[in-house]
Amino acid sequence: MAIFSINGRVRWFETDTGGVAHFTQFMVYCENLEKELLYSDSINLWEIEDKYNIWIPRVHVECEYKYPLYFHDEYRVDLINIDIGRTSIKFIYEIHNLTRKKHSATCKITLVTVDRGSNRPVEVPNELRSRLEKIIGGSSRG
Repeated sequence: MAIFSINGRVRWFETDTGGVAHFTQFMVYCENLEKELLYSDSINLWEIEDKYNIWIPRVHVECEYKYPLYFHDEYRVDLINIDIGRTSIKFIYEIHNLTRKKHSATCKITLVTVDRGSNRPVEVPNELRSRLEKIIGGSSRG
């Protein structure tokens, strides 16, 4: 069961010359879900970064592609898990081609909380950890 989901449609500028969504767009679709998830729970990462003097960069992305998304195809992005470590947060997504009823990809994006001065990993602030844990424990939304 998804923690959170968003739907979309592949737009022309997202495709290659064959009319297939460019592989980089899958990361954009995942980040769009992340943005909507944070907005839905009024989590402002900029404020958290400023308050704790940290950055939260993406340090690892991966995507296992299963089936293409074509121009005009409708898709759904599901957030299926959030793994919160001591200094990292990993979002795990599934992307589904709704038009063709196929699983298109499984993607993972890992963020690390780092001190702004030293650029060294620091613990995920309890404020952010507890907000994300609440989301994980809540019902499916989106």
